[in-house]
Amino acid sequence: MKTLKNSVFAWFVIIISVSVITSCSKQDDALMSQNTKVDNYLKQFYGKNIQLGTSLETKFDLPNLSTARSVESENIIITEVFVGNDSRARGYVISDKETNDFIYFIDVNRVDYKLTTYKVETDDTIVFDDINQLEKYLNTDELDYIKIAEDYNSGQSAERRFWGWQKWVDCDKATGMGTVMETYYVFGVGVKTRPIRGLDGGIMVEPCAGGALND
Repeated sequence: MKTLKNSVFAWFVIIISVSVITSCSKQDDALMSQNTKVDNYLKQFYGKNIQLGTSLETKFDLPNLSTARSVESENIIITEVFVGNDSRARGYVISDKETNDFIYFIDVNRVDYKLTTYKVETDDTIVFDDINQLEKYLNTDELDYIKIAEDYNSGQSAERRFWGWQKWVDCDKATGMGTVMETYYVFGVGVKTRPIRGLDGGIMVEPCAGGALND
């Protein structure tokens, strides 16, 4: 009977061990797959040798990948990308901490003053010109996104949209009406602002939230 119990226990240990090994193997395979995806994208984008630098964890309200709603305080990792012999990071890879999924990429060209962004889910690339004209360019050390993440973590940056367009109204308090605007955010920094136009091509206006100021 004792031999039978020992045999059953031994088989139980083997089954648990195999399950743990299989689980770890799947996690390792997923991690390797994501790392390969990042590596392939960066080599294709830059066409040069690249090296990853500092990584930093931060939290933002990320858009849910399956719905239009947001999820609160999603943990993400931002990692520097050095190109060739550059002494300063030019690229930034953003991944989901929990799943390690590659979700966004940013390239800051500080020579031609161009910002290139890539959203993995939609395979969408956008290029923004004249980034040196941005209000935030100099006080973020020329869009150093590691510094931006550090400032956000330390509470120096106000909470704002993480990525994509956000509508707002440029209000004229004297008239109580405002121009409807939208700003595109990249990692919490507004990089392009424009008025929203209606179907007739005209700039949209709407009442201010508080109405006009009375004398």
